[in-house]
Amino acid sequence: LLMGFLRGKAGVPTPASIRILSTLKKKVERHIAIMKEDMKREEEKIRQERQERGKSDEVNGAAYLLALSKMNSEMSKVALPHLISMSNELEIDLFKLTGDEWKSFFDMSDMSYIKQSYVDALARLETCEHMINERKMDDESMAVRTTSGLRSMFDGKVPAGISENGRNVAVFDCLPVYCHHVPNAKCSEWCVQLNRKWKWLDDIYRTGVKLEREVDEALESCRDIEHLEKLKNDLRRLALFNRDRLGALKGKIDSLEKF
Repeated sequence: LLMGFLRGKAGVPTPASIRILSTLKKKVERHIAIMKEDMKREEEKIRQERQERGKSDEVNGAAYLLALSKMNSEMSKVALPHLISMSNELEIDLFKLTGDEWKSFFDMSDMSYIKQSYVDALARLETCEHMINERKMDDESMAVRTTSGLRSMFDGKVPAGISENGRNVAVFDCLPVYCHHVPNAKCSEWCVQLNRKWKWLDDIYRTGVKLEREVDEALESCRDIEHLEKLKNDLRRLALFNRDRLGALKGKIDSLEKF
């Protein structure tokens, strides 16, 4: 309700909403200044690293876009704990503001790109959750529907099988950092959703790793057909892809049933 009031009718701020925004901004003025200092320091560090690698004069279009994407993702990592703290302090979900509204509120043109980084991160987790729940079989879904693919995601890497373009590299790189900070949020729906989906994926991963370990041990030493059948059914119920282990279990069960 407050965000709707601050935007005014048809998205046009009213004099009253402008005054309230100004008051809110003053309450976190020092925090905004610290955030800007941290972001500037990070930007200078990235530029220095590029110069040291001899890429300061890079004119290739693809390389420039990749560097810009990298810059925005690093800025978003630095900004996130500050944004969460400010939302907590004001008891307002600042993440509901648009990128342009962030640009105005923080007096920083880059904030619209940073906001998009957060939007992309949640969208990626929603996509991964959908791929697993629906047991999708396309190449990108199969890259996620394995414990190794999920492990790559938790490590901030693009899972093998997904295009390593600049946007994907940036999103996967940011996810573990974002998800480290979001549990501290008290007033952000975006943080709650990101944290919930990250935990869900982590539960799926841990369940998968445990079951795969049990299957591998059973394939090596178990001769109990009933137990092997249970493992096979558990593996089938798991939304992750495990064709090789399922085939090995079936082969072992068939072999034992012949005797």
